[in-house]
Amino acid sequence: MPLRIRCPHCRYVLVAPDEDAGEPRPCPACGQMFSVPLPRAATELSPQPLTALPHCPRCATELPVTAEHCYRCHTDLKTGQRLPWRQRLPLLSWRGRLLLGLSGAVLIVVTLAGVQIYRTWTQPARPTFTPVTPKPIPGAQLVSRLLNARDAAERKEALDALLGIEQ
Repeated sequence: MPLRIRCPHCRYVLVAPDEDAGEPRPCPACGQMFSVPLPRAATELSPQPLTALPHCPRCATELPVTAEHCYRCHTDLKTGQRLPWRQRLPLLSWRGRLLLGLSGAVLIVVTLAGVQIYRTWTQPARPTFTPVTPKPIPGAQLVSRLLNARDAAERKEALDALLGIEQ
């Protein structure tokens, strides 16, 4: 029965045949070499190893012997320092990437809202609206002037004045 194992470097789940148990094998996802563990039935019969498994100096997680960095807090086991963020970013799970993206979106929205609030508070007050009373239009007078015109010149003047009201 094939073994379902997890790469100690990138935590990729892979299936290994029984004959690969106990032998070094490259991970198809990250390319790092690791030894395939023995099946549980074989390890229960064998005595427990006398050496203790290494622990992460930062988060005290128990790690495989072949691990170069902690898969949980991304601490380099040789130096004891955290990996640079450019190396940690590809190691994040999809949940971590989703959380990082959502927190970035929330940060952008909060920043934009803060800028809008600041601009609203610092703008000078607008003058209040005062309505202007409309001027009365002497439409009836101009119509009577047009109707009472005696010659063409007076009619033209009255018509021009009446057309000026329309505009």
